[in-house]
Amino acid sequence: MEGRASGTFGDEMAKDYIKNSLKMLLYPQKEQLKSKSIMFPQKEKWNLKPEDMTVKTYNILTLPGNDPILKDEYVVIGGHYDGGAALRQLKKLSGDKIYNNADDNASGTATVLELFEKYASTNSNKRTLVSYFWRGRARIIRIKILC
Repeated sequence: MEGRASGTFGDEMAKDYIKNSLKMLLYPQKEQLKSKSIMFPQKEKWNLKPEDMTVKTYNILTLPGNDPILKDEYVVIGGHYDGGAALRQLKKLSGDKIYNNADDNASGTATVLELFEKYASTNSNKRTLVSYFWRGRARIIRIKILC
């Protein structure tokens, strides 16, 4: 793979992998699941071209809670899936050759998938769960748009 910088082929491959994993893991619960795509305005601090852009993010999924009162409360579980290749040119400038974020991308995505598999298979979540896989770490501050 070439890395998972936002908007690259590797990013699309990662998005499709997550989408297919969710389908396989959660297919038996498909009637309970809701999916949504949201447009976010984005300005990346590390972008060599700092103009504003809009990025469509995918893989937002909700699993409704089973408690009549608590189901209207939401727990957002998420992680970013873009990779260190996004910083390739900046790393060349600084001389840094290590992509320190490669493991946290994979572990965060795997954790979200595992948690959703567990809750979907046991129907044990009292509150509604929202999975959110995003590109670009800065998007976490925009999570309030979902709620």
